[in-house]
Amino acid sequence: MSAASCLLTEEQLLCSICLDVFFNPVTLPCEHNFCKNCIMQHWDTNIQCQCPSCKEPFYRRLDLRVNTFISEMAQVAKPGEVPCDICTENKMKALRSCLVCLASCCETHLKPHLTASRLKRHRLTDPVENLEGRMCTIHDKPLELFCKTDQTCVCMLCLVLDHKSHKVILLKEQLEERKKSDLGRRETKIHPMIQERRLKIEEKWFFTVMPKTNQFSSTKNL
Repeated sequence: MSAASCLLTEEQLLCSICLDVFFNPVTLPCEHNFCKNCIMQHWDTNIQCQCPSCKEPFYRRLDLRVNTFISEMAQVAKPGEVPCDICTENKMKALRSCLVCLASCCETHLKPHLTASRLKRHRLTDPVENLEGRMCTIHDKPLELFCKTDQTCVCMLCLVLDHKSHKVILLKEQLEERKKSDLGRRETKIHPMIQERRLKIEEKWFFTVMPKTNQFSSTKNL
């Protein structure tokens, strides 16, 4: 992990509303951080504007600005994400991979591929690790297809020569199927955590707020 990303732990870079890495993070006066869209949607569905973490109320709708420091920290490549091959210090998250240069690029280092006429002709894909492994060792062509029959990645020449009668789909489609499967497993894992947090909130309300409410009612009836 880079020195910059050590300033904040991975847990501190997660929004407690969407449970994902911050996107356009904002900091409330109570110093809790959330994705801007998450906190705005949270306030849209609640009568009172308050912090979802500490419940501190705000008596007017806050004009929130993105916390650029946390935003930059959230963009540093985390485990499981593809880092930019060109960044020398803080490895930023790659946006695209080039199958010609065999390199993955962040937003800054991707610009030449979008502007230089020679680089515009290069084949770009979603960011992937081990780019050398994305090239067919037999035909030296990009592995852009997935053979479901043989459960292996193939290039266009492999399809024509060896996998004609097989069930073949785009590699991108196979990755999307895998992402959906992984997301389903993740939701199954997260759901009990949400339920446990809800029970703790209800338990806290039962033992702290409810007794005070009953005491107030008793005093009022005297």
